[in-house]
Amino acid sequence: MNRLTTDFKAVYQRLNQAQRKAVDTLEGPVLVIAGPGTGKTEILAARIANILLSTDATPESILCLTYTDAGTVAMRNRLLQFIGPNAYRVDIFTFHAFCNLVIQENADYFGLRSLTTISELEQFRFVREIIDAFPHEHPLTRSTGDIHFESDRLLALYEIMKKEDWSADWLAARVDAYAATLPDNPDFLYKRQTRASDGTVYKKGDLNERKLREELRKLEQLKAAARSFDDYQQLLKERGRYDFADMILWCSAAFKQNADLLATYQERYLYLLVDEFQDTSGSQFELLMQLADYWDAPNLFVVGDDDQSIFRFQGASVENIRRFVERYRPSLTTVTLTDNHRSSQLILDGAGALIGRNQERLSDEKQLIAMNPEVAALPEPPQLEGYATLAHETVAIANRIGALLDAGVLPEQIAVIYRNHSQSEEIIRYLTARGVAVQTRRRADILQEPLILKLMNVLRYLATELERPHSGERLLFEILHEPWFGVPPLALARLSVEIARQRTEKRPSYWREQLPLRGMDKGQQALFPASDDLHLRQAGETIEELLRDAATMTLQELLHHVITRLGILAQALSAHERVWHLELLNTLFDFVREETAKQPLSLPELLAMLADMQRQGISLAVEKLSYTGAGVNFLTAHGSKGLQFDHVFMLGCTRGVWDSASRNRTYSMPPTIWSGPAGSEEEESRRLFYVAMTRARKQLVISWPERDNKEKELEKSRFVAELAESGGGSIRQHVLSDDELLAFGNAVLQALPARLPAELIDDAFVDSLLQKYSLSVTHLNSYLRCPLSFYFNTLLRVPAPMSSALTFGSAVHHALEQLFRKMKADPAGRFPTADVFVEDFRWFMRRHEEGFTPAEFRRRLEYGETILPGFYAAHHAGWKRDALVEYPFRNILMDGIPLNGKLDMLEFSGNHVTVVDYKTGNPQNARKKLNPPDPEKVAKALAEGREPHDDDRLGGDYWRQAVFYRILVEHEPRRSWVMTSARFEFVEPEKESGEFRSARFEVSDDEVAQVRQQVKEVYAKIQAKQFHNGCGKPECEWCSFVKRFEGR
Repeated sequence: MNRLTTDFKAVYQRLNQAQRKAVDTLEGPVLVIAGPGTGKTEILAARIANILLSTDATPESILCLTYTDAGTVAMRNRLLQFIGPNAYRVDIFTFHAFCNLVIQENADYFGLRSLTTISELEQFRFVREIIDAFPHEHPLTRSTGDIHFESDRLLALYEIMKKEDWSADWLAARVDAYAATLPDNPDFLYKRQTRASDGTVYKKGDLNERKLREELRKLEQLKAAARSFDDYQQLLKERGRYDFADMILWCSAAFKQNADLLATYQERYLYLLVDEFQDTSGSQFELLMQLADYWDAPNLFVVGDDDQSIFRFQGASVENIRRFVERYRPSLTTVTLTDNHRSSQLILDGAGALIGRNQERLSDEKQLIAMNPEVAALPEPPQLEGYATLAHETVAIANRIGALLDAGVLPEQIAVIYRNHSQSEEIIRYLTARGVAVQTRRRADILQEPLILKLMNVLRYLATELERPHSGERLLFEILHEPWFGVPPLALARLSVEIARQRTEKRPSYWREQLPLRGMDKGQQALFPASDDLHLRQAGETIEELLRDAATMTLQELLHHVITRLGILAQALSAHERVWHLELLNTLFDFVREETAKQPLSLPELLAMLADMQRQGISLAVEKLSYTGAGVNFLTAHGSKGLQFDHVFMLGCTRGVWDSASRNRTYSMPPTIWSGPAGSEEEESRRLFYVAMTRARKQLVISWPERDNKEKELEKSRFVAELAESGGGSIRQHVLSDDELLAFGNAVLQALPARLPAELIDDAFVDSLLQKYSLSVTHLNSYLRCPLSFYFNTLLRVPAPMSSALTFGSAVHHALEQLFRKMKADPAGRFPTADVFVEDFRWFMRRHEEGFTPAEFRRRLEYGETILPGFYAAHHAGWKRDALVEYPFRNILMDGIPLNGKLDMLEFSGNHVTVVDYKTGNPQNARKKLNPPDPEKVAKALAEGREPHDDDRLGGDYWRQAVFYRILVEHEPRRSWVMTSARFEFVEPEKESGEFRSARFEVSDDEVAQVRQQVKEVYAKIQAKQFHNGCGKPECEWCSFVKRFEGR
């Protein structure tokens, strides 16, 4: 106790008047508004010490609740300096850790001995079960596309409902109350006279029924989602699972139902303290009030700052501070700390002027005063720096960091703060290339790392092949390109073509059968050199060995065998980042070990689990720490809270990045749900900007680019403009010299489009593939989208499974074809009934059921059975009995270029032809594909420094198809047909109206000339073997494959 007295007195002497008031007011509720840098951790620890010195309370009678585990550690370490080991007798917990204590101490009451924490993957599996059980007419049911699209939004809603302790009925009542006000809401009235597409004229002040219907539809979705919450909770109970938010709800419910249980903790804790009070959720607030309600004026001490509430996306609410004030107003002591011991006054003035624009504040009288004599009077205000491009900003900030280091500034006293991790990648690479040490911590997902992706491809192939032989050939083609097998890529290209040709000739031919035969047939020598044959045979032997092992080994044994037998482990150990690669492999092994300990897993089950995680964005996380001793700090604005640095650079401060709150992950809530004022998203973003600013002690540089590296214009953040307007800094524009940018260009190469490596293509080989080549419109569209994909899919004919969407479309086309064939076979020329039409669709779907997951198959089948009768009824009367279906065009020559195609239907009026093409998919999404090239949009994009959209530059795929059809029809040498029009019939109805739409084209001569030119150019490029440059889009599988090949 002597040490406590001595240390406390030393600290107490340093406290200012407001801090002493907070420390000395031991009885009754106390609210401390602690601005940044005002020493809140110090006063929390000092207050606990004072309680122990001035009262009879023991350390065990004090409960301190914090927002994060890091806050718990910081608090206990500070308390250790006051009271030594007795600090461990004070209960310092996060809210969840406190609830876990209550549950563990009363396990029999809660009945949770058999429960385990739910994993992210299990959460998604449970919610998908709920979605699969929705009836067809449910507001959240999707029959096409991603049928589990609502998973993320539902889980995010459940999380909010738990954190705020909302019931479905409570939420529905507020939604209904809001919906009832909409017809009188000015936002749903026309602002001026408007003519609708159907010619209806609406006057100013008329109700916008379309907008109202859309809002009511969204509200119904929200109510339907909320109603599923109880189903989710029931699933958790049945499966013996719980999540962290449940712990708080359970404790709160137990305290309501069991007065004795609540009294146990009310009597145990005489003093309650809460740090970061602004970050508490609604359910945490209610739990705290239950503990405090033992007294009329509880000894409840909360510290927070409404201006630093930046975690609303995690359920935090400034409203809790306001509720606290209202609840304890008669006996409340409020202390506002304004003495800042961190930053210069000019930095504080700029930050204060910015946050002063927020309306959602407890008080406007919170002007921070710089009290640190070392920095208080520094003359440098926040610097507002605009740069011509992202590259200019990157180089300039890197140069300024370099100058600080040259001047002797310690790297750990420099921080670069940004909104998103992606903003920091280029400057980190550039500084690293210059030899500057950096320190950044981010969670990496091993399921996105190239080494693990390659290993998973091998495992996926083994599982697919064991389930159904020869079904994994697309994967085999890819994994055989890995250096572990030593097969020249050109040998694989030749083998792919040979196998495809044999299949075309109706002879079954498969990769697994062909690999061991290389070199056995002397007739192959001209195509495959002897060395290639040897590598191919050895690869085949290795594949067969792995397949035998996969059928007999345990999962852990197989994983170990694959990485050692293929040399994956040896490659990882010899790589430059060998420590990181080992960490990746160990993380995967640990995951497999933990999951198999829970329940036995087969290889397909493991892969299904990992695929689920990838689809749902669930990471198999590992901390990737870029750290080379003391280094320049790189961190997000959220991650910077609670830290301080002498020099702070806020990077990429553009409107698109900084001015909106974190992305809403769930359904839009009515504004009446939250009690904060309108504009709270903007205000939360301003608070985040304020938090980032107030990390700086001596120097604050706020920068932004005016264009990105593709020359697209960017707007500076509104917060920059507000700072300039309030005198918080003056805006300066900078343009760097070419010499300054040259080093950056050499050190940090911009991402280039995927480029086909030379070893993957051979002129003589490709010439042989093109000898009898004929161009279809499918090939034309494919090449225009991505020459790389065209090379692999069309020329090499790499085997690929059909997607569920393509299989569904093929089923519809099959049913339509059968309609007309059966009509022509009928002596009376009668069309089959709608039931027969639907049954033909069912037959094809069942025949190809392996192309779907069970849930996809059920939904797609139900969807087809729902829409096809309506399509039949809408079109049956207009079908032409003399129409030709699936008509093939072969050996069509246009200016010497061979063309081909198969058209869904030709309708005739004499020698005049209407081409009919049936499309599955949402008609709304097809609109852009129907448009011809738009030179005005292209010119506008170029004038604005943007890359024009492909559809604007080249025309949409459907438009090109229509024009190509006219070229085919009018170049058919055996006929004298004239195409009058093309008509696209959409098999799926529009979502809003339920009507079946069609789009009719009368193709002009000018449009024919445009597509003829495209045909000529593409055919010439194909003949010139210009396949090297891909589209570079991240979703392109072959661009991704080539990039992995280049980096192997």
